[in-house]
Amino acid sequence: AHFRSLVLPTGSEHHAAVISLLSEIWELVAQEPEHYEILVRNGLSNLVCILLQIQKEASDDPSQTAYGLRLERRLHQMLDHIHVHYGEHITLDDLASTAAISKTEVMRCFKSIIGKSPIRYLMEYRLQQAAYLLLHTENTVQQIGECCGFEDNSYFAKSFRVMYQVTPTEYRRRRFQE
Repeated sequence: AHFRSLVLPTGSEHHAAVISLLSEIWELVAQEPEHYEILVRNGLSNLVCILLQIQKEASDDPSQTAYGLRLERRLHQMLDHIHVHYGEHITLDDLASTAAISKTEVMRCFKSIIGKSPIRYLMEYRLQQAAYLLLHTENTVQQIGECCGFEDNSYFAKSFRVMYQVTPTEYRRRRFQE
């Protein structure tokens, strides 16, 4: 199956199911219970079934497919920009320029497809990258914060704690104690 043109707007009937499955799969991979590989494979199979259903419904409406492709192309350009430059200062103007659209369209595109603002997405992406680096490098917490786009170490620690319920140092220590 080819899901390149698939758009899953927030609030659509399948949105909650997809988010729930992805959360379950993520937890399984993070916790690695016995036979988790089979459970993950099962979750991914269920996810593909839902995506196939969404694709079938979208293909019944040609105007939705063209609109979805346009939205997806714009979002893909902006996400690529974020994923490459997340450690740098990124503004709405930067994202708008990347996709050749207005700042208002940037906001609408993120909200309708991802369900959050581009700034929130950027923040969460930076924190995910920081969490990865905490576990896979020996860089200091400050170095990791800086390379992930946080100029202020205390803001990095506070933001990290909000997302992960522990400080970056505790996150690193707990993971290695398991």
